[in-house]
Amino acid sequence: MTKFNQIQLCTDLFESKDECFLLDLQSRCVCSLFARLARESNIQLPRGWGVCGEFLSNIVGPEISFFAGVYLIREVYDVREFSGLQGVERKRYFLVMIMRILERLSRELNFDLQPFSNIAEKIDSLNFLNVWEWKKGRKYSATKKFRSRIHVIHELDYFELVIHVLNKKGEIHAEKRVRPNKIPDEIIMANTLGDLVWLNDDEIELISKLNLPQEPPIRIRLND
Repeated sequence: MTKFNQIQLCTDLFESKDECFLLDLQSRCVCSLFARLARESNIQLPRGWGVCGEFLSNIVGPEISFFAGVYLIREVYDVREFSGLQGVERKRYFLVMIMRILERLSRELNFDLQPFSNIAEKIDSLNFLNVWEWKKGRKYSATKKFRSRIHVIHELDYFELVIHVLNKKGEIHAEKRVRPNKIPDEIIMANTLGDLVWLNDDEIELISKLNLPQEPPIRIRLND
């Protein structure tokens, strides 16, 4: 058994590649939340660490295959109806597709689906809100008077950084919300979250992973 780490949804059913990519991109909001909760619960799969579900107009080759730790499940199923849904209902649709793929895989590999169903129930109880803390964002100022904290909100078509500066009592002294003009892709988020630097006792800046300044700069001044 191997610890479950990732799930992805994709399709070829739309006429344009951009529309196909939209399902892949927006479903990551729910897929990444599902995977994170599964990791926290130490859920495992036989042999593999990842699952990819493809919804196709026609299947060429095996319906289920396995390569480099990832199970690929192909289904002839029309997912274009997701385009008519908005907000939470669109997220709920993606969760149903995730469980559809995992149920198909569980029948093939004969593993217990209940732990995954528990994750789906947990996501529903969270109202599909995908929020996580960037642990490297916990930093103290030079004088130790303040410390920073950053949460990431992963939505369907954007991600938002919530930057808090806390005093010694743990009270919020300052807050800034930043919505980078970037697609909500996990790799892009990781590149954006490089390092948090206290420029002085009154100002902090978020530096990208490549050690380059953000455009525009992501800064918070305590006296603003």
